[in-house]
Amino acid sequence: MATKPNVSWRGVLFWPLEWLFLAVATVNLVWVIFDLSYVQLRDFYVLRVPELVRLYDPMKGIEPHRITERYLRTVDAYKAAADAGDATREAALLPVLRTLSAQIVDDSPFELAGKQGTLERIKNRIRRHVGDSSSKQSFLRFWSEQNMTPARQAAQLDFFDKKLRPLFAVNYYRNYGEDGEFVDWYFRRIDLWFMVVFAVELVLRTFVTYRNHPRWSWQRCFSENSFDVLNLVPLVNLIPGVHLGWLALLRVFTYGDRLERLGVFPSPIAGLIHRYSMAIADEVTDLVVVKALTQVQDVVRTADLTAALPRATQVAPRSADDPPTAIDGFVKEQTEIVVKEVLPQVRPELEQLLAHSIKQSLPLPTRLTSGLVNVTLNAAYSAANGVLKADPEGERLTRQLLDKLLRTLSAEWREHGTVQDAQQLIVALLEQARRDYIRRNGMDS
Repeated sequence: MATKPNVSWRGVLFWPLEWLFLAVATVNLVWVIFDLSYVQLRDFYVLRVPELVRLYDPMKGIEPHRITERYLRTVDAYKAAADAGDATREAALLPVLRTLSAQIVDDSPFELAGKQGTLERIKNRIRRHVGDSSSKQSFLRFWSEQNMTPARQAAQLDFFDKKLRPLFAVNYYRNYGEDGEFVDWYFRRIDLWFMVVFAVELVLRTFVTYRNHPRWSWQRCFSENSFDVLNLVPLVNLIPGVHLGWLALLRVFTYGDRLERLGVFPSPIAGLIHRYSMAIADEVTDLVVVKALTQVQDVVRTADLTAALPRATQVAPRSADDPPTAIDGFVKEQTEIVVKEVLPQVRPELEQLLAHSIKQSLPLPTRLTSGLVNVTLNAAYSAANGVLKADPEGERLTRQLLDKLLRTLSAEWREHGTVQDAQQLIVALLEQARRDYIRRNGMDS
């Protein structure tokens, strides 16, 4: 069967390989689901497919619990003695069964396997069968010589085999690893080989993409096939102490993509992802933006911005040997903009303002006033322009001016509470931005 036309630049392999990898992925996905559900469904397997349990229990570090296993073996020995008519053997085993029954009730060997409820069902059934309110006393009476008479023995053992034995049989002991977690060998002994196959597949697809697009870099060819990296995410389970077996379920996405590309049937998973991924992304983005604005508000509201201002005694004049700071660079850039772009455009207005100021202060002739204005503006322009050139003296004077300006502004801002006003203004602006974003995106406030 030919593959569907590929809408991406993903590497498409020779069709027998595509189907071979699909078969491997199918086996792996079924095995992953089986492995993740094995412990939960083990009771069913014990009663319906005991051979499977014997094969797979070692993979999970599961073995028969020594107490319940000994108990069932003792019951089997008693049944064998009863069938053989060995009364002496029967009389010797009944006290052992009573002792083991009491031990099971007292020690609760079902707890490690998380089957305490199973033990409670055993207790309830034996209490109802014997008619005693105490489960321990019920077991003692059940395995007594008075109850196991030749006339009653067959019925009592049949009750045990049908009602109690299946509940005892599902109990188990599970070994712990050195990391303190239950032993689980699936990923190290089985899934590792599947991941080797998936890694080979990823390399082949990357190579095919590179062969079809030789001008592309290997990184881009790999990125076009990077969706298959989901198959390799369960590698983290090989790290000691990591037990994230559910990560293997991510392969259901790549599996659906395989089915869609091979034309088996359209992948419902791919359709769901395409339909809802953008909506989910938008919701998450909105929540992140609102949360970020709220957090910035809290930071600004609680921050002591005055502590960031240098005090008058903290800012010492700098020498010409001191390296330039970010403020120096910023001022120089802004000066360049003012000198080259702003001053030429506002010079007529500056001339009018200076002329008016001079006339108010000194009653000079118009021609002399005009000359004084030109000289003043030219001098200011030359001074500003000198900052832009490699003029050490001009840079020193500029630094001196900035230092004094910072010290003076800091002192005045502290004195008049300007920083607190600015702080409140920033908080108000952030609140307005947050409300506008919520209203614009139709979110609940």
